[in-house]
Amino acid sequence: MARSVALTAYALCLLVADDHRLHSHQHPHSRFPKPFSTKEAIEIVAEWAERANVTILQPSERHWEIFSRFLSEGQAVGALVMDAHLAALAVEHGATLATTDRDFARFADLQTFNPIAQVR
Repeated sequence: MARSVALTAYALCLLVADDHRLHSHQHPHSRFPKPFSTKEAIEIVAEWAERANVTILQPSERHWEIFSRFLSEGQAVGALVMDAHLAALAVEHGATLATTDRDFARFADLQTFNPIAQVR
């Protein structure tokens, strides 16, 4: 059986977007050698979204409570604010966040796994 996958719109943008200015200044090692065009990115994400085991997460009524707690307790400022948002989405939906970024360890209750380490 296929593993259930939850994605966020922001994470999808970072994964396949043409414009890396959103994150490359913070994480230069994450730049793609040849990024997808916007048209290609939209087509790829649309294909993923059609799969039965994929859900695109949206904030729920609990989001602000969890997000604001992560901002405060995780001392999230700058680029870490988006990390707090992604962590809150995962927690409120009972999801595990796939990431190679150790900064997510600052958010209590967040379950993570490193997808690259899983392959090795």
